[in-house]
Amino acid sequence: EERWLHPWGPNSDESATVYPDGHTTIWSETVVQHHPEVITKRPYDPFGLYTALFHDGDWREATIELVKQGYGAQTMRTMLGYSDIVAYSDTPPSDDQLADNGKRIVYVGGSRHLDDIAHDITQAMVDINEPPHLFKHGDVVSQFTRGELEAVDRMRMVNVMETYTKPVKLTKDSVVPARAEIAAIELALLRLVDRLPEVEGVVRSPFLRADGSVCADVGYDMRSGNYLASTIHTNVPDMPSTADMRNAVALIDDMIHDFPLKSQADRAHVFALLLTPLVRHLVPLTPLFIMDGNGPGVGKNLLAESCMYVATGDWVQTDPLPTDSEEQRKQITALMSTGRSVALFDEAHIITGTSLARLITSTTWGDRLLGYSKQVSYPNRITVVALGNNVEVQGDMPRRSILVRLESQLARPYDRQDFRHGNLRDWVEEHRPELVGALLTLLVAWHQAG
Repeated sequence: EERWLHPWGPNSDESATVYPDGHTTIWSETVVQHHPEVITKRPYDPFGLYTALFHDGDWREATIELVKQGYGAQTMRTMLGYSDIVAYSDTPPSDDQLADNGKRIVYVGGSRHLDDIAHDITQAMVDINEPPHLFKHGDVVSQFTRGELEAVDRMRMVNVMETYTKPVKLTKDSVVPARAEIAAIELALLRLVDRLPEVEGVVRSPFLRADGSVCADVGYDMRSGNYLASTIHTNVPDMPSTADMRNAVALIDDMIHDFPLKSQADRAHVFALLLTPLVRHLVPLTPLFIMDGNGPGVGKNLLAESCMYVATGDWVQTDPLPTDSEEQRKQITALMSTGRSVALFDEAHIITGTSLARLITSTTWGDRLLGYSKQVSYPNRITVVALGNNVEVQGDMPRRSILVRLESQLARPYDRQDFRHGNLRDWVEEHRPELVGALLTLLVAWHQAG
């Protein structure tokens, strides 16, 4: 489709001759300076000329490029053994496009355009994402790994590629391992954001969906947008009776029986803390829960940690709450990026800070994430608990908080022995399925009551 003319004379003789039988002979020595693989004064068929000019004589690369464009694809695959080379199209990849160990082969070498390589990497990531482990979390690509979400930056994208794909380059004699250009990886990472399922956060207990049904299947739940990281066997009646609700309340009261709650309001707030993580994705905003004691040893840590264990199945690590707003911001951003459902701050004797206030009053959390050159944003689906003694709540935070006050009348409450449950941690671990079932029973009944 090209005519080559001498640059000094548009009407001069052509630098190549195309003969009636289809072959081409190149006469110009100047062409050889730019294309060393070209031999002058010899006949080239169209494929040979294409290979010499555009692929430096590498006929394997030229063949694959033509296969990708749809030229004689089936014949070339059969004759030349290219069944394991991916030519992505609108149809799902076939079984013979899987490499060893289930890895997807991605052709990244040669003189391919950056756009084509990025497209194939993106498509490969979408194809291998079943069941989903790569997600759009907020406005960044995140991977579910080690029990939580992890933002995928450039280096993590390389790790994902090496784990699930096999980047290759074709040489004259064989298929050899290759590395994708960093620019292609970054471009694929940018494109992946809009090709992945969107996740709200990671939940570690069966939870209530918006339609009143209970999700108890591990993995990504498309109906709610949550990723259920672990589950337990619970019995939740489809139509809870009054007796079912009464029994559920009694079981939770049994759990919190030994704590010196100041009033019935504080008891109600403990119920709120237990229920919230199971419906947090349905509630745009929730207050800060403050577990406040009148002195050391009243049980605020044990109560908060027990509530969090019911929600997560783990004894959640407590972190100190910085009073400096900048340190708060960094700590909150790190938490939000993981998609965790709960956060537990200890030694929070003074509740203040613009970052903490923003977390409680915003449906999304935006900040600059380490490894990203732009502002990122995450959905706010976290339940936050702060622990302290005689907590001082400053600024606008009182109206953004729920107080659970524990007051012991003992001089040394940490010496107390008369507990209904001698080891509450063991009791909560043993009865967690029943406790979660009780909470879900209340929630199902609440939903059915309108």
